[in-house]
Amino acid sequence: MESLIRRRLTTNEELTSLLAAFTGEPAVFYQKPPADFDSPETLYPQIILSTDKYSDTQKGLAGQLTVDIITTQNLTPPEPIEKLIRETLEGVFFKGEEIFSLKWKTTEIFTEPASEKMPLIFGATLTFDVYEYPSAETSTPDPIEALNFWAGCFDENLMIIGVSEFEEFFIPSREHPAIYFDVAKVKLTEQKTAAVFLDVTINIHVFAPTLRAKREWLTAIHEQLLLQGAIWLSDDSPMRLLDSEYDWSRSEVEGQIQMRFNYGILRKKPYAPTLMERNISFGKEIRWQNG
Repeated sequence: MESLIRRRLTTNEELTSLLAAFTGEPAVFYQKPPADFDSPETLYPQIILSTDKYSDTQKGLAGQLTVDIITTQNLTPPEPIEKLIRETLEGVFFKGEEIFSLKWKTTEIFTEPASEKMPLIFGATLTFDVYEYPSAETSTPDPIEALNFWAGCFDENLMIIGVSEFEEFFIPSREHPAIYFDVAKVKLTEQKTAAVFLDVTINIHVFAPTLRAKREWLTAIHEQLLLQGAIWLSDDSPMRLLDSEYDWSRSEVEGQIQMRFNYGILRKKPYAPTLMERNISFGKEIRWQNG
């Protein structure tokens, strides 16, 4: 995660032009600057990254990124650097162990008094929430798999998170937004001899750079799903739409569309493994004895 975030920052030439350089690289460090430099005043402005990973994620929230900007008098102030950091990181999907994105949370400006060895320090601390988007596909018949397939057929310009391939970074645009489906809850509704029927509530998240673009895509996706009334699962059975709630004012993280579907799972005959060896004895044998 940290290496991807650093790489994203250092590819922004406007941002790196405002930073000091260390061994030919922009002064963007993880946790702390290197200890083996002779003149600390030449290492400003600099950026320090630190991450905190959560073990118990809720609603996709997987951790927090802290970005410290440190500069001094007579050098670039923290404000223009802070603006460029936000523009560079927010709204971007990163391809790490899991696909993740960053959402800006707070910015705090600070100063530290000068000393004999160090000048007056100016700085800013930005915090970002880290959201992960793991694949929500499970076993066949799978509602998420069916919706991912439907989204690809609906419009090839959609970047389907967890399915569509991209390099290290993907930035949603008006022409190429991102979409993500996840299961909110599943409820048993009916049991029959041949099948079990389930109600599944699914959140639909659409990511686009502007409110207008989000509305356009959300409305088109919502209306098409309403008109279809059903999505076909991989076993050729229908997943019927029961209920829908569309609120474009909700954030992408929450999911702007919530739909409830009903589908069935066919019962399978009990399976007993075949014994491959014929010469098997079930007689009692002494496996150990006292010496």
